[in-house]
Amino acid sequence: MQHLAFLLAGSADTLIGGFIGFFSSFVIMLITRWLDRKGKLRIYAKRTVVDNKKRWGFHEDGGQSLLVVPLKLEFQNTTGRSRVVRNVDVVPYRNGKEVAKTVQIEYTEKKRAAGEKVTEVTTSEYGEEDAHNSYSFTLPPNSIVHKKCLFCLKHENVPDFDELRLDYFDERDRRISLHIDEIAGDWKPRVFEPDLDWVLLKKR
Repeated sequence: MQHLAFLLAGSADTLIGGFIGFFSSFVIMLITRWLDRKGKLRIYAKRTVVDNKKRWGFHEDGGQSLLVVPLKLEFQNTTGRSRVVRNVDVVPYRNGKEVAKTVQIEYTEKKRAAGEKVTEVTTSEYGEEDAHNSYSFTLPPNSIVHKKCLFCLKHENVPDFDELRLDYFDERDRRISLHIDEIAGDWKPRVFEPDLDWVLLKKR
């Protein structure tokens, strides 16, 4: 009987010890996940120029107006996990409703010619090698990532608009819409000064 009692007591101790170990591991896992999710993804933007010359705004192209928005983006991921921003786009809105989507430009070429012969071709890359025809990026944990992007939109039956937003999809495939600026989008040719400071983009 004493031997049986000893075995039962040992089994109980083992069971309790195993339960405590499992519970501790579970709590540690929950805390780790909570810490990984703690923090935020912030996006800052700065409207710049194309090839150090062309300012952002409405330009004439082939007899029609063209919206050109060169944008530098700074992604601040202060969470402990990787974040995804997919299909980043500048989108014109009117009265809170989307009116069109811009085209995401991968690169531009500037050619210098002598007579009919091209003597030099200068290429400016946008979005870098991980863009793959759309501006989609993976942001490492606790990181700051900079990207240079270029967005264009031809008038072509696009109505006037009053706001520009930065839209993207996150890692859960949720659409996020952030306010860039209010603008008189009447398609009249005019350009604007580049931003001097970074602007934190927020929802409206």
